[in-house]
Amino acid sequence: MTKIREKLFNIAINKAYVLTDYNIQSTLDKQFEFRKQIILADKSLTKNEISCAINSLNKHFDYYKLLFTKGQKEFVKCQMETLRSDYIVEWIPYDNLKNIKFLTKGGCSEIYTAVWIDGSYEEWDSKEKQLKRYGEQNVVLKKSWFEEGKSHLSISKKYSQVVPCYGLIKDTSDGNYILVMDHMDVNLREYLQQNHNNLKWKERIQIIRNITFSLSEIHQENVIHRDLHSGNILFGTISQLFKLSDFGFCRPADKPLNILASCLCGKFHPDNQPPFINFENDCELALKIINGMRPKIVSGTPLEYKELMERCWDADPTKRPDTNTLFFIIE
Repeated sequence: MTKIREKLFNIAINKAYVLTDYNIQSTLDKQFEFRKQIILADKSLTKNEISCAINSLNKHFDYYKLLFTKGQKEFVKCQMETLRSDYIVEWIPYDNLKNIKFLTKGGCSEIYTAVWIDGSYEEWDSKEKQLKRYGEQNVVLKKSWFEEGKSHLSISKKYSQVVPCYGLIKDTSDGNYILVMDHMDVNLREYLQQNHNNLKWKERIQIIRNITFSLSEIHQENVIHRDLHSGNILFGTISQLFKLSDFGFCRPADKPLNILASCLCGKFHPDNQPPFINFENDCELALKIINGMRPKIVSGTPLEYKELMERCWDADPTKRPDTNTLFFIIE
């Protein structure tokens, strides 16, 4: 983003969304105008940054207008299938990476950080009539089997709330594939631990809104995330967004399960402790949850949020709201 301080820019936009009171700003037009005034009054932004921020709000406004009009599904589907320069999937040469370092072991695979020397395609240069690359770019490398790679590539290229996957490397030593993904900074668990004392309830609800919207997007692919937990929801400091990761366990949709999982992700933050922290035996815990055990709701939790949590973890999956219903309740 030329001459724009990306982190500050995204913080300002996120602030405009967090401050929106949906009881007062009850229509899309009112919400847009309110957020626009917040941006215009932000003294931390330059004139150019304010202009870019309002342009971003305009794009979101136009998108949601389409989303609520007749025939929107067909139009949005057409938009999703339009090729964008930053959505191109590549076979990336191994020697185009440097500073490869082991990061951690997650699930069934090892994860590394690296610098992609050329970086991903960023935009089309109309004067030069060629695609321009980002330049040196921090990425994450994750070994995967082909089906996981296919799932993640398919979903991340359609939906912005999934950690971007730029392409694949084939490991000649074992024939497995390596996913080349965007580098995020912390997971949800770490973020909440680091910011627990500073987060207001409105900001916490905004995080749940972000996660719920992400789930509603992947449910459009008729799949669920079978390993959804706070360690697989990642935060980018620059983008100021939470995104879903690790699609190795995707399967055809059983959406009520994701509603329960997303609720438990949300349960982490009020008291800065993950649910069921004192249980060491996963099998014992699973049986207790099946038999109706739920996390304790801490004092001070807003009544509407408490009631929504209880709906989401209802023992009868048919009584749980789907992701679209949940998103609109939070919205």
